[in-house]
Amino acid sequence: MSTLPIGTMPRDVSLQDGGFDFGDFIDHLITFIEVLGPGTHVVGVCQPCVAVLAAVAVMAEDSHPAQPRSMTLMAGPIDTRINPTEVNRLAKSRPIAWFENN
Repeated sequence: MSTLPIGTMPRDVSLQDGGFDFGDFIDHLITFIEVLGPGTHVVGVCQPCVAVLAAVAVMAEDSHPAQPRSMTLMAGPIDTRINPTEVNRLAKSRPIAWFENN
């Protein structure tokens, strides 16, 4: 993975630039939080909520010095079994081959 601007989302990275998977996204968020520094308040809205939760958990487990002071998650798909969205319903309504072709 090449060096990416702070705030880059996985959808913004071309396949030509190499991989940028969920683990890379978590590492990217940790770097972003490090740049903001200790005492930062983190807000995750919608899809990034899961990655924000994972990044903050990793930082807490490591007693990271830049661990955020607070974390707010809004409208994130933490457990879509309980409250599925239209995106989740679509994902369950089609076979994987449909997504590979479309």
